Amino acid sequence: MLSGKHVVSLGALYAAFLLSGCSDPQRPPNKQPSTTTKPAFAPPLKSSVTADSYVYNIAALLGLTADEIPARLGGPISDERESIDEQVKSLRYQRKGYDLSIEYDVRSRRVVRFFVNLSKSTEDSQSLLNAININPRDSRFAVEYLNDEDGRYGGILIVPDSAVLATQR
Repeated sequence: MLSGKHVVSLGALYAAFLLSGCSDPQRPPNKQPSTTTKPAFAPPLKSSVTADSYVYNIAALLGLTADEIPARLGGPISDERESIDEQVKSLRYQRKGYDLSIEYDVRSRRVVRFFVNLSKSTEDSQSLLNAININPRDSRFAVEYLNDEDGRYGGILIVPDSAVLATQR
């Protein structure tokens, strides 16, 4: 049985323990649980990649109109601009086994979405992201991976967040 002196000492130790913020043994003292938020702009995932090594630098195309993009990428693979429907048209490019389709609104000339299709699917999403300079944590767009029947990455759809891009122009 504990004497009165030991009970007070254990009580004091317990109170000091609670006040120090170490009530959760898995969490360091005075550290709040972290929350993950999507940054407004996230740099490319691999810093050793240079602008010349991208197949397509999609991040640099964000916010550009359909009229400004050919100045960055050169002419599309055909002189005709493919018509998807009356409101949306597409510019198409082809490089190093990556097909890029840039869909845009006919009236505003704003890009609606980028679609990158691979001629040969891959299991490595990181190499795909690096080749087109996309960080999926970037809040300026949404990213959707497109898988083939084997579950490999066959392409990627990038949809710009027009509200975020409008504030950057």
